[in-house]
Amino acid sequence: MTETGLRTRTCTRCGEVETEVIPVVTSGVNWEVDDYDLIIHNASNIDIIRLAPGYLTTSSEIRNAPGLRTFSSALVASLTDENGDLRIDLINEGEYSMWVRFKDQKSEIVNRIIVNPAEISPYVSDINGITIKIDGISSDVKDIFLAPGTLSTYRECNDNKIVRLYNLEGKRSVTYAIDYRNISVDGDYTMCVRYNSTGRGPEFSYFHLDYPQPEVTVHGLQITISGLQNIRTVRIASGVYTTASDVKKAPDVRLFSKNDKTLRDVANSNYTYTIQCKNDGNYTLSIEYIGGYIEIRTVNVRHLEPTVEIKSNKTITFGDLDDLNIIRFAPGKITTQGAFKRTAGNKYFKAKDIAADGTVTTPVLSGVWSFMIQYNELSYTIFTYDFDNNQYVK
Repeated sequence: MTETGLRTRTCTRCGEVETEVIPVVTSGVNWEVDDYDLIIHNASNIDIIRLAPGYLTTSSEIRNAPGLRTFSSALVASLTDENGDLRIDLINEGEYSMWVRFKDQKSEIVNRIIVNPAEISPYVSDINGITIKIDGISSDVKDIFLAPGTLSTYRECNDNKIVRLYNLEGKRSVTYAIDYRNISVDGDYTMCVRYNSTGRGPEFSYFHLDYPQPEVTVHGLQITISGLQNIRTVRIASGVYTTASDVKKAPDVRLFSKNDKTLRDVANSNYTYTIQCKNDGNYTLSIEYIGGYIEIRTVNVRHLEPTVEIKSNKTITFGDLDDLNIIRFAPGKITTQGAFKRTAGNKYFKAKDIAADGTVTTPVLSGVWSFMIQYNELSYTIFTYDFDNNQYVK
């Protein structure tokens, strides 16, 4: 199928022979151009590829051409997907030529591989929160308009535009964070592209955008915020506030930013961040995304506390121990965390000591003992009990 052949017909009476050439049925390389990408569909049969810009007709010209790119056997194998397709970024507009050697050692030259700007249309390739990425920008693109709603004329897009993207020369893609104040009710958008080519009218495509909605959960003294794609800053202050400005001016405000170590790597934690609080009470969060969208959330923080049941046999049973770190108890009155470990005769329970019913019970005790129950999220409770007189010690 990949080489020319001969077909002959012989007359059985006179012996005259007619001969005709059988043309190549299909090219040995099954390829197509998709925007800036060359896709080779039968790459699993290919050993080596040499690719160079320009219209070249011999293997020597290709091998010695400026800008030559060589794909070795190992590279071809690693880039070929399970369907036998190999995608190569041609990088620039223009014409290319390719020399291919197959695994059966036959070779072929393919030229007139053309990246034509007039055949490339920009498209929304990715939406991440309120930031969109537009790929497929060619030198033929004059400008791009983004507008809310489903529109069908340049005039509508220009009159309602959120932004006009221009000065795109040399760019293959561009990202833009949409200002939340321009988000339409239904979240539908139009992209209108104008071209430099004479006779090529504006093209319209559509996409849907939902502005971010962070999820805030409280666990003891920890506040966890998820949905932080495209986050700019998170501010938190104790108390109840209704505006971002009030939170920013609060005397104890804390700032977490994408520009510092707090939120810079938030993508590594699935766009989730946890803030540790020290005290019980109300806290207000100001969550600001790139593009200006702000969510204000107020939460109530309460440190985790166990249930405490003092038994008549001079033992204490603790419950509600999910996420327990440690229970320490020691003789005497103790008021600080550090003092428990330094006190002679101190004892402790860890999470592994919790019984099947979710509780921990102390041995029989007498005299005055102090207890500290600490959870993994840093909540802790300290109290002192006099077992001989059956009363708490203040």
